[in-house]
Amino acid sequence: MKLGTFTIEQLSEGNFEITASGSIQRSDPTQPPGEPSSLVGIDPILIIQGQTITLLDAGIGLGLDARGFSTRLSNLHTNLGVFGISADQVNQVILTHLHFDHIAGLSLTDQHQQTVATLPNATIYVHQKEWEFALEQILESPQASPGIGYDLDEFYRLVADQKVVFLTSDYTKISEGIEVIRSGGHTPGHLIVRLSSEGEIGYYFGDLIPNELFLNVRPMGNDLDPIESRGLRMIWLKRAYEEKAFIFFYHAIKHKFGRLIRDRNRQFTLSAE
Repeated sequence: MKLGTFTIEQLSEGNFEITASGSIQRSDPTQPPGEPSSLVGIDPILIIQGQTITLLDAGIGLGLDARGFSTRLSNLHTNLGVFGISADQVNQVILTHLHFDHIAGLSLTDQHQQTVATLPNATIYVHQKEWEFALEQILESPQASPGIGYDLDEFYRLVADQKVVFLTSDYTKISEGIEVIRSGGHTPGHLIVRLSSEGEIGYYFGDLIPNELFLNVRPMGNDLDPIESRGLRMIWLKRAYEEKAFIFFYHAIKHKFGRLIRDRNRQFTLSAE
């Protein structure tokens, strides 16, 4: 879709099941139900503005043609190719936070068994508070399975290769019309992204508002601070509504994006107009 001078697309990796214990796996409707789980999509956001190409979160690296997890494969390449973009054209990546399902697509294992960046020319932005919190969590629970939690084994390589910029301000302009704001809530260093161009406004709320089920702040989600997150959702949804903004979801199943409006019951909903 167009938002001012931005062209915005979503790189669908398909649908996944997140279990109560936090593990994540590709959804397979042909298999009998196991541990209770929630169905989510994984859809990194691609923003094109001239020669500036930005990715908001990076997925797991499993694309539309993937059949399973593989350290040798990142279908981020495949999904970018759907829109005529090569991996080396992406200039910048904004990570809302460092959970596995948002960062795993950033790296792959090459033919020499070395961890390398999937997007070789991209600068990766994440908040310093998020990095510090992630390190603390890994030290406390080093054997925890990744799923929707922290697994930084390959991300360390990107940091060592100076691919990552750690933000320290609560408000940072990344490039023309793209601003990040530290929201907290889901994690201490969680970022949201505000887009503005030619009078049009868009928001990407990451896992603070991951899909349309969270529009009216009922679910508690997997937030570090559920009470704080509920309050933050109310604040940001009100602001997006007042600005007549489009919002984009990372974990949606049906409604990937839309303009935020209110229905006849004064509940938030989406309009594609």
